Amino acid sequence: MATFDLKRIGRWVFDGEIRSHRDLVRHVARLTLLVVLAADLIDVVINLIVDPSILVRSLVQTTFTAGIMSTIFIGAVARGNLALYRANQKLERLTRTDPQTGLLNRKHFFEVLEERWSHHASGWLILADIDHFKSINDTYGHPVGDTVIEGVAHMLSECNPQPSVVGRIGGEEFGISLSHGSLDEAKQRAEAIRLLLATQSFGTPRQAVTARVSIGIASLTSDRTVDEAYVAADHALYQAKRNGRDRVEVLEDIRGRWALHVVRTSV
Repeated sequence: MATFDLKRIGRWVFDGEIRSHRDLVRHVARLTLLVVLAADLIDVVINLIVDPSILVRSLVQTTFTAGIMSTIFIGAVARGNLALYRANQKLERLTRTDPQTGLLNRKHFFEVLEERWSHHASGWLILADIDHFKSINDTYGHPVGDTVIEGVAHMLSECNPQPSVVGRIGGEEFGISLSHGSLDEAKQRAEAIRLLLATQSFGTPRQAVTARVSIGIASLTSDRTVDEAYVAADHALYQAKRNGRDRVEVLEDIRGRWALHVVRTSV
């Protein structure tokens, strides 16, 4: 014997967030159909009791009127819900990303690392900082400096597709998380970034600027926190700056102790 599952019917009617125009159309059609069926049922019952002779004509009028009115009302509510969803999505993106570059902001970058490293045994954290960025701003102006920031961010994003994570740590400093690979592969990735940036020009044709970067690398392991890995990578980055800039240095975790060594000097 067939039974009605009210919970399932309720989910079919009301569940489902309106995330697109297609969802909106489906939602409006579904609720409009239910409203029309309910109105027609009530109309049939009333006319069977009062005057069965006008049942068909009344049913057509009720279907038309209920369909039009419910489509207008439900459509307006659904459009409002879609606008609210899009506004919430935009707000969420703003809380997770850097507005200038579109990369993850510092807070969300480290949140993603914390979440990922609860599931990964090891990986690598790369910090890249644009050399002499203040001089670029002072010499060419902040608009050109902004172009350099945006260009470097775009290049880092293109060079490090998912599952790598790329974020803007702050100012002219960027972070890259590699969730797999050996130390040699992490070194090669960092060195490729450094060399590629050295060949890129940013700004305008009349004010082309070449950006160089110093890079520090540290290991991400299950027995160290992300904060510890960041401190280590930051120390390696500091050594790269101190030793002449435009170079890559690694602070490697060897049997629980950090060991610093250079990968490549500037060219």
